[in-house]
Amino acid sequence: MPGLTAAAWLAQDTQGASVLSTAKTLLAAERELRRLLPPALGQTCRVARIEATRVTLVVPSGAQAAKLRQMAPRIVRVLNQGGRNLAEVVVRVQAHLPQDDANGARERKVAPLDDTALQAFVELREQTRPGPLADAITRLIEHHRRR
Repeated sequence: MPGLTAAAWLAQDTQGASVLSTAKTLLAAERELRRLLPPALGQTCRVARIEATRVTLVVPSGAQAAKLRQMAPRIVRVLNQGGRNLAEVVVRVQAHLPQDDANGARERKVAPLDDTALQAFVELREQTRPGPLADAITRLIEHHRRR
């Protein structure tokens, strides 16, 4: 059957159609959650299961799980607006889930200080009283001079 998509192939038998329907339901719930959740959390949160009145969400870290648990009432409310009848959110941590966005690891963008900026920090250091702030400025200057 050339030209047959995976979705069309799955829809051909009862069991495949059931799998396809479940996948579509879970993906639709994930799209709704992404609109509700903060962007970083929405990128990593997955809807693992919806059964009866319970939705199971998985995230890669305990901190994200804690945030989802705090948001559970809002999550239920939003998902129920989509025609579901949910009453409970279960959150699981699955450490193997990727924590970064779909484009791979986040790159840290750092622009080195040019000579003018470095001189401005030197002058600031000279005008700052000794203490933690002056020490931090000194470390910044030394760091950028090594580059």
